[in-house]
Amino acid sequence: MASAVQQVTQQFTQWMLPPPQRGQNFPWYLVPAGLVVMGCIAAVGVAVALPSYAIVAPLIPVAVILLMLLFVRPEIAVILSVAYVPFESDKFILNTALGAFGPSKILGGLVLAVFFFHVVVRRRPFRLLDDTQDLLIMLLAAVLLFSGLESDFPTKTMDSTSRLLRMFLFYLAAKNLLTTPRSMRLTMWAMLISSTIATVIGITEYQRVNSIRNYDVRVGGVYQDPNDYAALIVMAVIVGVHLLEATRPYWLKFSIVSALGVLMTGVVLSGSRGALLALGLAMAVFIIRHPRWRLIVAVLAVSVVIAIPILPENIRARFLGGSDVDALYTETAEDSVQRRTGYVVFGTDVIAGNPVLGAGYGTFALMFPRSEFIKYDNPLTGKDRFRLAHNAYLEITFGTGFVGLALYLGIFFVTLRDMEHLNRWYRRGTLKWSAANGFQLGLVSLMISSFFLSIEHFNYTWIAVALSSSMMYQMRYEQSLLRETNPTTVMDL
Repeated sequence: MASAVQQVTQQFTQWMLPPPQRGQNFPWYLVPAGLVVMGCIAAVGVAVALPSYAIVAPLIPVAVILLMLLFVRPEIAVILSVAYVPFESDKFILNTALGAFGPSKILGGLVLAVFFFHVVVRRRPFRLLDDTQDLLIMLLAAVLLFSGLESDFPTKTMDSTSRLLRMFLFYLAAKNLLTTPRSMRLTMWAMLISSTIATVIGITEYQRVNSIRNYDVRVGGVYQDPNDYAALIVMAVIVGVHLLEATRPYWLKFSIVSALGVLMTGVVLSGSRGALLALGLAMAVFIIRHPRWRLIVAVLAVSVVIAIPILPENIRARFLGGSDVDALYTETAEDSVQRRTGYVVFGTDVIAGNPVLGAGYGTFALMFPRSEFIKYDNPLTGKDRFRLAHNAYLEITFGTGFVGLALYLGIFFVTLRDMEHLNRWYRRGTLKWSAANGFQLGLVSLMISSFFLSIEHFNYTWIAVALSSSMMYQMRYEQSLLRETNPTTVMDL
C-alpha cells in the first residue's frame, strides 16, 4: 500500500514540477498532501457558506484523492463505471438527488475525460481501427445516424442514437485503458461485488414488500425492472464462476462462492424465465468444457431438488405453474403473449417497408401506439414505452434495417470468435483464460436475453467487446515475441 501511494505521489510531482526541481531529495509527498488539504479546506468552506450543500461537501477531498489516483491508474474510471451498472435506476437515491446529471452520466463523462486526458496530454498509446470490432462499430454508428433520414421522429432517433453512441465511446475508452491483468481482475471483482450489493438490497426490499402483499413480488435489485436486473446478474454470475477458477486464496474462494449464492438467489427470486434460460444455456457450455463436469452436474441437481420446495409460491408459479395461485397469472401471461406477438407482427410490417435503413432507431415506442395492436398493451406513453419492443434484435432491425442488424450481430460474432481464440491460447485456470471464457459466456447470456429485452445499450455488453479487443492485442504481442524465438510453436491467428 505504501509503495502504491509513493508511486502516485512521485508521478504527480514529476509531472507538475519543472525539470530542474525533480529529484530524489525533493519532498514529493508535499504536492499531493497539499492538494488534499486544499480539498478539505474547500469542503469546510462549502459547508459553511452553502449549508444546503453541506451533505455533499465531504465528497470534495474524496474527489481530489480520486483524481490523483486516476492520474496514475486511469482504468479506475472504467472500473467505477462498471461497478455502478447494477445501481442504474431512476428511483435510486443518488439518481433522484442529482437529477438529470446522475452518477451514470457523471461516471461516463469521467471515463471519457480521463481517457482523452491520457491520450492528448500524457501521450498514451491510442488504438483505433486496429481490429474488426472497431470497423463494424463505426459502420453501425454511421447507419444509426443515417436512420434518422427515414425517421418520423428525428428528435427521438437522435436521442436514442446518442445513447448508443455513448456506449461506443465507452467501448473505445475501455479497450485502451483495460490493458493489464490487474485491471481485468479488478473489473471482474467490481462486477461481482457491486452486483452482490445490489442483490442484497433487492432481496431486502423483496422481503419488506412481501410482508405487505404476497402476490407478484419479485426481486429487481436496486429498483430496476426484474427482467433487466436478472439479465445483468446472470452475466455477473458467469464472470464470478470464472473468477473463482483464477483465485487461489481459500478465503477469497469462500467469498466468491458466498456472493454467487446471493446472486443465484436474486436471479431465481426475480422470476425472469428469460434470464434462467440464458443462465442455463451459458452454464451448459461451461459444464461441457469443465474437466469435472460430472461433479458440477450432481451438485446442481441436488441444489434444484432442494430449492424447488422452498421457493415462494408466486415464483414457483411463474416457473412451473400448477399451484393454487396459478390462475392469478394465467390472464397476465396470455396478455403478455398477445402483446409480444403484436410487437413482432407490427415490427415486421414496418421493416418490410424499410428494409435497408429502417424507420429510425428508437422510434418503435412512438410508432406502435398507431397500430391495431395497441389494445393489448398497457396505457403507457413517452418514456415508459422506451423498451416496448422487448427484443433488442427487433429494435435494431426496426430502427436501422437489415444493414444495422448485420453489423450489430457481426460485432458479437467477431467478439465470440476472438474470445474462442483466447480460450485456446491461454491455459485453463489462468486469469486471462478466466476473463476470456467468462466474458465470452457472459456475452452469450446477454445475446439470449436480447430476444426478450431491448438491452443493446447495456454497459456489460460493451465491456465484453472491449476486453476481447484488448486481450487479442496482448495475445498477438505475446505471439510476436514467441515467434522470434521459436516460430513453429506459435499459432498464427
